[in-house]
Formats: sequence, structure tokens, C-alpha cells
Amino acid sequence: MKTNALYWLCFWAVLLNSLALQAQTTKPVPSIELQDPVFGVSFSPFIVKYEEIPSELRQLCSPFGKGHVWLFSHLKSNRSDYYIVMGWSRDQDGDSFGTAIWTMGTSCRVTESNWVLAGIPSPSGYSGTNVQEKLPGIDVPAPKSCQSDPLAVCNYQLRSAHEEFIIRGLVRDAIQRASKAFGGRTQFKQKACSPSTIKANSYSPIVQQELRQFCSQAN
Repeated sequence: MKTNALYWLCFWAVLLNSLALQAQTTKPVPSIELQDPVFGVSFSPFIVKYEEIPSELRQLCSPFGKGHVWLFSHLKSNRSDYYIVMGWSRDQDGDSFGTAIWTMGTSCRVTESNWVLAGIPSPSGYSGTNVQEKLPGIDVPAPKSCQSDPLAVCNYQLRSAHEEFIIRGLVRDAIQRASKAFGGRTQFKQKACSPSTIKANSYSPIVQQELRQFCSQAN
């Protein structure tokens, strides 16, 4: 009897100690919802796992020194790299917004990703074969109404086929990264292919076109 009692006493002691240790080491998942900067799809960054930006990009572009900065899209073209990223930190005050980045060598330039993605393709095509590497829209001044109203719908005209290539490349890569982060194409489609999400992207004709094409494809 004493042997059995000692056995059960040890068993419960080990079990309670294990549960206490698990409670100490298990961190609660922060409750936060963000909107991805390409499609406006809401997600929890601690459940939907996007990659953090490369360490060399964080070092090159000084605004991204602290907190989480996730990579939503990347396109490499000749000697340039284009990114769409978004950051968040526990002590920040306010919403998170996307940033478009253009790097070439040791140079880094940034602007709002919403503005870059708002470029409108030329309905009559483009003249010439200009392949100048530059982040579309970065040197195009926004209308005054856009500067005074952050919710205003503002666009600019794309100036070359290469600018359109850059935006489409970023959007297509964003679809692939989102599908991976959400756990598959089917899971991402459930969030991104609703009529309300597609309609909400009307401010960016290219994003809306690429999203519609993705949503029409079989898994």
C-alpha cells in the first residue's frame, strides 16, 4: 500500500510540475488584426506567417530599425530590387501602413505602397522602350486633395511598359507570398476573392485585374 501511495504521489507531483512549467513557457498569442498592404485583406500576423524582411534590407533602409517588418512582395529587375513591406511594434500608436521600397546598390528610397499601386496603365499603350529602373510614382507629385485627405482615392498615369511590369510583378509575387502565408491558395482565396475585397481594390486597376485573374483560376 505504501509503495502504491508513493507511486501516485510522485505521479501527481510530476504532472503538476509539468503543467506549471508549460503555463510559464507558453506565451499568449497577441490579439491584433492588420490589413495587408497590397490587397487590404485582414489577418493576424501571429497566425498568418509572413516572412520578416531580410536583415540586409533592414540595415540599408534606416526607417526599419525596430519592431516587426514583414515582407509582402519582392521583385528583382536588373540591378534594382523592389519591395512592399509593413511594420508593427507592440508600443506603436496608430495603424500600420504599407511601404514601397526601391534599392539599387547602397541606395534606398521609400514611399507609400498605396500610391505606387495606384498607377493606371495607358489605354493606348506606351511609346518607346524606356526601361529606366525607378519605383513607379515615386517622383510623381500627388494631387493636393490626396495630401489633405488620407482616405481620398488618388491615381497617377504610368509612363512606360516597364513601370507597368514592375507593378504587375509586385502584385503577382504578393499573391504567391499571401497564399503561402495563409496556408494555401484555397485559404487565401477565401479571404481575398470576396466581392467586397475585389471592389475595394478598384482604386488600383492593376491590383484588381491580377486579383480577379487569380480568383478565376483553379486551385
